[in-house]
Amino acid sequence: PQFLEDAKKTKTSLRYNDDFRRRIELIQDFEFPTSSGRVKTSPDGQYVAATGTYAPQIRLYETSQLSMKFSRNFDCEVVQFQFLSDDFRKLVFLLADRTVEFHAQFGKYYRTRIPKFGRDMTYHSNSCDLYIAGSSDEIWRVNLDQGRYMQPLQSKSPGINCCVLNPAVDMLAFGGEDGRVECWDPRSKDNVGSISVVQSLAKHLAGETTLPEVSAIGFDSDGLLMGVGTSTGHILLYDVRYPAPLLVKDHQYGLPIKNITFHPSTKHVLSADSKIVKVWDKVQGRPFTNVEAQADINDICLVGDSGLILVAQEQPRVGSFFVPALGPAPKWCSFLDNITEELEEEKQTSVYDDYKFVTRDELQQLGCAHLIGTNLLRAYMHGFFMDMRLYNRVKSVAEPFAYETYRKSKIQQKLEEQRANRITIKKKLPKVNKDLAQQLNSSDQTSKSVKSSGKLLEDSRFGALFENPDFQIDEQSDYYKLINPNKQLAKKFEKVSDDEQEEEAQEEDEEENGAEDSSSSEDEKNKKVYDEEEPPAAVTSKRKGPSQDSIIQRKATVYDKASKKRKLGFYELKAGEHNPLEGVKSAKNRKLTHLSLADRLKEEGSQVNRGNRLFGAKEMSYVPQEFKERRQKQREELAAHNQRKRRNVSSIGVKETAHNHGDGAGENGRGRGRGRGRGGRGGRGGFQRDHNAPRKQY
Repeated sequence: PQFLEDAKKTKTSLRYNDDFRRRIELIQDFEFPTSSGRVKTSPDGQYVAATGTYAPQIRLYETSQLSMKFSRNFDCEVVQFQFLSDDFRKLVFLLADRTVEFHAQFGKYYRTRIPKFGRDMTYHSNSCDLYIAGSSDEIWRVNLDQGRYMQPLQSKSPGINCCVLNPAVDMLAFGGEDGRVECWDPRSKDNVGSISVVQSLAKHLAGETTLPEVSAIGFDSDGLLMGVGTSTGHILLYDVRYPAPLLVKDHQYGLPIKNITFHPSTKHVLSADSKIVKVWDKVQGRPFTNVEAQADINDICLVGDSGLILVAQEQPRVGSFFVPALGPAPKWCSFLDNITEELEEEKQTSVYDDYKFVTRDELQQLGCAHLIGTNLLRAYMHGFFMDMRLYNRVKSVAEPFAYETYRKSKIQQKLEEQRANRITIKKKLPKVNKDLAQQLNSSDQTSKSVKSSGKLLEDSRFGALFENPDFQIDEQSDYYKLINPNKQLAKKFEKVSDDEQEEEAQEEDEEENGAEDSSSSEDEKNKKVYDEEEPPAAVTSKRKGPSQDSIIQRKATVYDKASKKRKLGFYELKAGEHNPLEGVKSAKNRKLTHLSLADRLKEEGSQVNRGNRLFGAKEMSYVPQEFKERRQKQREELAAHNQRKRRNVSSIGVKETAHNHGDGAGENGRGRGRGRGRGGRGGRGGFQRDHNAPRKQY
């Protein structure tokens, strides 16, 4: 093989050649020195014939052996060739020097000339007529049974580009330079109809100055559907019984269509121009797949009703593409099915790292619309792939300040990354139930368990709790205060501590800002003080931040202020000492004791005893009247006892209202004696005195 000879010449090992390791040799030596022009299969499917240069030659390959059978050379390039039999034994070649060569099994059999340069030819086996079309309005007809030229067919077109035989209905179709398709009956040699492609493409050729030419014609296996390709890259599908096109397909490249082939077992059409092979649906025109070759395409050939496509192109190797979705592999290369099954198991993705995808609008903005159809752009989907180096150069010319904009955006991005590293990003709290959301976030940060309460903010089921104002928690309601009794106290303490911290921060900032300004004045004051008093052991020249003791002292003062505002106090009684506040009632409480329950509730208001019950219910309790009278009597006796104790009157059985004096008389006495009589019941000189009257001070 040629690649082994090249490897021997260059002395390189094929083990490290990636192209060789990935290569699948479908047919051995299936290549030409420079390029290939035409490729066809024999009617029996046993042979594959291809023509190429340089030198001009034909190579025939036997599919059963997967190798080349023979090779023959010509004096000039081959324009078109046809199989005259089911195998390779009879062949005819149309050459570029206006000659027609007939070959048999042993080699060249006969050679003849035609009046003008030929472009295409076809063979009608029923009448043994060979039809040759060229740059003339005449279609030459050679009868191989009689071995002579017959009367030519006169066409209305100035030149014929292509000719195809419809085997199903036995009809010939010729495509002319003026965009006309003429159909002839080979039996009667009459023109049975013509179609103007220009009128059908009038809507699709807005702004075109040249008329489209017919470059390719193809027929479906049933013979009723005809495909016509033009030099502008359009394909029109016609029903041979109706002059208007059923479907118009655009290749989007604007290049002449090289070949049109209908798949015999599926509803797909294969159309090719010099850039791409497109497979699409013949009913709706939807694209099925595309086959992109590495070089310009000259011709394509579909092998039977399989999915194997042979492509003649402007490179030494003849392309072979297998599409399993179109059909199975031919019998002579059934191993392709096994290879494709292995490739399906290995998922491979193609990434265009060195290419930039651009649309038509972007190309027009960059001023590169003229590059469409060249090797610099590769059509893909609704745009093109452009080499990244070319795109950067074009971009720099079209937008000279694009790099500055890109550089500023990069700098801004790096600055934002640095800021994000040193500044903590605070989560945005919702407008509804902000305190609850903050509490959930704090609990989520502190807890390490999986069932974190902070996930409630991310759960969509509880989204209305932080979005709908109807779910706002009323912190002033009695039920909320019963559930969270320390909530209001904690809020007050936090507010006090926050205010104190803000004041301290402001004081520290003022001290730090005014440290340098007041340094000179402080030095002068220190000098005066040092003159009057003894200087300290060491004097610091620079102020360092607050010490740990000062911080602790400030925290203690904050706590003391908060505790004073709360007015909390505790008192301890000695063992055996009675509580002096027990039984003490205010004037308001004494007034309420004489009122009824309804009036008392109106007066007391919020002073009614309330207690918590299960599920947030409330209860009120009141003291019965009898129990209150009993307690009132006990309190009065206790008050009298305390009063006697304060006056130092011991309980020896003497009545509280009787008091004796040295010169007094007994209670209710009648005598008027002064001092001599003994005070007693009925004695003289006694008098009654009110013990509540104030005494004289001697």
